[in-house]
Amino acid sequence: MQTSDIPTLSSGTKTAQYERFVEPHRVQLRRHALSLTRNISEAEDLVQDTLIRAYTRLHLLRSEDSVAGWLATIQLNIFRNNLRRGDVLSRAHQSFDATFDMDTQGKILGGGTTVPDPETSTMRSEQNAMTIRALKGLPYPYRQVIILCDVRGESYQAIADLIGVPLGTVRSRIHRGRGFLRDCLTTWQQAP
Repeated sequence: MQTSDIPTLSSGTKTAQYERFVEPHRVQLRRHALSLTRNISEAEDLVQDTLIRAYTRLHLLRSEDSVAGWLATIQLNIFRNNLRRGDVLSRAHQSFDATFDMDTQGKILGGGTTVPDPETSTMRSEQNAMTIRALKGLPYPYRQVIILCDVRGESYQAIADLIGVPLGTVRSRIHRGRGFLRDCLTTWQQAP
């Protein structure tokens, strides 16, 4: 095989390069986005944002061998930026009421078949709003791991791998973050 037969990123139009180097990784991007977001529509949005950014920054890609890692880095950075901006929190708040139906004793009912009374619904909305405010008030390192663990359901090891810190640091941040949340929510509940 001659060196002229090896594809390079400098050959072809931008669209042809995109189709050749980026499109084959779409399925992998969807899987990764779903593991990050745990929500199909959010995962689709994340993949779309990743593909748009990859297309606009295709000129930064230096080698065909690094495409998968380059795309994963773009996707993770977009996800992290969404976490920092609180986009994930606002969407989580919108979905809490739609996800769980509770009876008057606070037990979760299956299938969402009954509608809670207005008092229960209002109280739950207020509790959700307090929780969201408390989460947004956490310092970013604690908020990040709390959202990944408690909202998204990621394992400690997956979080450590995702954010690039040791497992012990993840455990410590989760413990401290939950303590901050507990203290904050307890203070708010005791306020007149």
